[in-house]
Amino acid sequence: MDSLKVFKRRSDLTPQRRMLLAYVVSYQKRSGQVSQLSRKHHVSRTFLYENTKKHASIYQTAPSCNVSKEAQIESCQKSILSYRLFGNCSLNAIQTLLERDEAINKSLGYVSEFLRDAGQAVGQDLNLSSGAHQTYQLVFASDEIFFGDCAILITVEPLSLAILRIELVAHRTSENWQEHWQSIAPLVQVSRSS
Repeated sequence: MDSLKVFKRRSDLTPQRRMLLAYVVSYQKRSGQVSQLSRKHHVSRTFLYENTKKHASIYQTAPSCNVSKEAQIESCQKSILSYRLFGNCSLNAIQTLLERDEAINKSLGYVSEFLRDAGQAVGQDLNLSSGAHQTYQLVFASDEIFFGDCAILITVEPLSLAILRIELVAHRTSENWQEHWQSIAPLVQVSRSS
């Protein structure tokens, strides 16, 4: 005769704790989170999913809070620009933040294409509004990538993407950047029109 397993309701998993677990699984998603919660609270992953379904009606957004798809896309695009320009986030970091925010478009491809399109829309001329309008043409673009603890400084010509200079440095300091740019100064000209 097979032995019967008896399951007892755990007293340490109070209704409040169950609701909290359901909320975390539903709205604070990140990779591997269900497995981590399962180990931490000594429950099965199935329990966590079933618990989340059971409490889903509590956390549903009210119909009056629905946001149009266009507004969601605009919010997503604003977030991408903020993370990139103000947060100096990498594409992978932006994707992770968008996933955390449950943004409508959170794929790495979308982030990359949106930033590329935004850069093309801005163009290569920078109009300064202080006093007389002056237009400066962008003649090079610089960025840094990392190899272990070392930084790689790279400068390219933006139209042809020709690499003007690439170098491995131990630390990325302002002095290293100044030396990097001074070494390519003879290669570039800043054209200015008033």
